Amino acid sequence: MEAHSVNRREAQSAKGSTSGAKLQRELRLARLKLKQLELEAETAKRISEIKDEIVKELSDYNCCFASEPLLPPTTPPGERLKIVHDYVMSLPGSKTRQEDQITLNGPGIRVLPAESREFDRVSETAGLLQACMSLPARRSVTFDGNPMGFMGFMRNFQSTVARFNNDPAYLLDYLISACEGEPAEAIRRCTVLMPQEGYDKAIRIPERRFGKPHVIARKCIDDLSDSSVLEQTVTKARTVSLAFTLLENQEVIQVRQARAVENLPKLRPLNLKQDSEGWGHLQEVPMPAIDDYDIRILIGA
Repeated sequence: MEAHSVNRREAQSAKGSTSGAKLQRELRLARLKLKQLELEAETAKRISEIKDEIVKELSDYNCCFASEPLLPPTTPPGERLKIVHDYVMSLPGSKTRQEDQITLNGPGIRVLPAESREFDRVSETAGLLQACMSLPARRSVTFDGNPMGFMGFMRNFQSTVARFNNDPAYLLDYLISACEGEPAEAIRRCTVLMPQEGYDKAIRIPERRFGKPHVIARKCIDDLSDSSVLEQTVTKARTVSLAFTLLENQEVIQVRQARAVENLPKLRPLNLKQDSEGWGHLQEVPMPAIDDYDIRILIGA
């Protein structure tokens, strides 16, 4: 019984202390709110006083300068230009100028009316448009897999399409439409990829398969050694200029006055030692072998 009464007194004491702390917090909060209201009232009062002072000062200024404007009147642009013109004309040694052009004390400094400047810009734009429209239309170059046409095709594509458009989907579609045969089939497989990735892969396919230097050189030599091609233009092929590129150091060798000779003997004795000494710089360039068929071209003078 005694223990129960002790516990009851402790509970009442704890409850009393909790309620006292709560009252203390509420009292501090009320004091803070009261302080805030006092500050707001003081601020509003100060703002009102400053406003009254500003209004009083403005009224004093208006009374003092009622007959004089605060800012001078702005001269219209035409009158300002006329004032400058009159001043320049009043200077000693000045000459009469045209109405639409005024020179101000030095060469190269001109003041033109706004209408004249606008007319000059319109005239310049019209001249550029007329010059562009008078140019002949550029023909689109296609690529069919011939290594001899790879460089021309890529230069045309870069200067006419890729230079003015950076949309990978459009570039990929144009590249497919500009190719024929095997290149078109190889590039068309890149459409399953995302546009940027597909275009990055497609633009490398023609160079990797048809545009390597040794492939182009091999095709050039094959065309030069093809008798059926030379028979069609044997007159034009009598004197030509050839250029060989060594694949190791990219050195270009110009061979001038290469003459086409017809009806040479089928078997021509060769001095291999003399030929190797005279053409040693072309050892790395593959040359067609001389077999039992008519030779239609002889490289060298």
